[in-house]
Formats: sequence, C-alpha cells, structure tokens
Amino acid sequence: SGTYTINADAGQSPNFTSFTAAVQALSVSGVSGQVVFEVANGTYEEFLTIPSITGARKQTSEMLKQSAAISKKSSAWDVLV
Repeated sequence: SGTYTINADAGQSPNFTSFTAAVQALSVSGVSGQVVFEVANGTYEEFLTIPSITGARKQTSEMLKQSAAISKKSSAWDVLV
C-alpha cells in the first residue's frame, strides 16, 4: 500500500520509470491496502495486461493520477482489478 511515482525521467528519482515496471512490482509483491500511482507528464508507449494481484479485491481499486507537482491539471483513473 502507499503512494508511488511513475516518471519516465529516471533523473527525477521516481519509484518506477514505466507502467510495466509498476505492474510487475504489484504482481510480485501484491498489495495490502490502497495503492496510488502519481504519474508525471510524459509519453508512455506501453501495452499493459494487468494480471491478478495478490491482496487486491473488487472493493479496492488502484489509482493512477497525474502528478500535481508536474502539472496543475490533475486527472485520476481507477484501474479495476
């Protein structure tokens, strides 16, 4: 559980530099509570299949949102598990 950053610019010290890396970490570690991904502006050319994640429930959703630190515009998407 917790809030993590996805930023293609590794120089910004993100938790993950791609959605693929974030999903792989979830797949390996599972979740124990709410997970929020703050996503920096950038181009992410990826195709993802999100597998079953240990600890995820239908009542729990993982959230992706544009990082407010990067842009004043903010969006959020719920990823259904």
